[in-house]
Amino acid sequence: MASHRRNHFVDPHHELHKTWYGREDSHTCDICQIKLAGLVGYSCHACNIDVHQQCADSFTESISFFLHPPHSSLKLRRILPSDPPRRCNLCRWPCPRGTFAYRCTECGFDVHPLCSILPARFPSPSHPGHDLCMVSSQSPGYCSACHHSIDSCEYVCSCSSLRLHILCATNAPAGAAQRSYGPVIPGYNPANQGSYYGLVTPAYNPAIIQGSYYYGGPAITGNNYNTGSGHQSFLTAIAKFLLKTGIHVGLSEVLSAALSDAFNN
Repeated sequence: MASHRRNHFVDPHHELHKTWYGREDSHTCDICQIKLAGLVGYSCHACNIDVHQQCADSFTESISFFLHPPHSSLKLRRILPSDPPRRCNLCRWPCPRGTFAYRCTECGFDVHPLCSILPARFPSPSHPGHDLCMVSSQSPGYCSACHHSIDSCEYVCSCSSLRLHILCATNAPAGAAQRSYGPVIPGYNPANQGSYYGLVTPAYNPAIIQGSYYYGGPAITGNNYNTGSGHQSFLTAIAKFLLKTGIHVGLSEVLSAALSDAFNN
């Protein structure tokens, strides 16, 4: 008979209990931040932890990430109530207290678990035969889709001035239709990264991980930093992107639930 309890690194002090969440349940997963309603998960009432079964199975305790220097791995850690406000270094949306994020204690690099599985590159919708590559922003500039400033990671095309916020890139047609106000540095090769802003070691140059993806979705920017309806739109955009690309089939049930919830609301 299958056990309804399991040990898991998100709670080193207690066993997690298998939980069936009702369709009207308001709990959200502390790993992916998507609602648990109608799905199976694990919980610890003593620590106020709730996670999808798929998230518990799919996300590992530590990862390496191509835009993060290899001085240490990123560990999935809970953002504590006493922690200062944290934002994902990729999308710039908050990492809410009580949820989990991949963190580097040496340099302060943070990334949402869902953002950690975004592709390093995917085919550019405006330049057939070219890829948009995720890079660390090297110079001040503006997003070609929403025209807000870019201060963190972005998707760029090496053959044009196209620059997109990580989240705006989920709306590929809109991004492709705009002209960039901030051209890509001449001669810039997206296979080599340049300086990081703030927390990450300058002049680190990791190679881009190869891949081939295409997706589209609703326009969204990371400039409206809140955890209300905009935060749910952010989750919906990421979920739609990941489903279209088929990057992580192990999370298909969770991602489909995010889209279903957005449609019903």
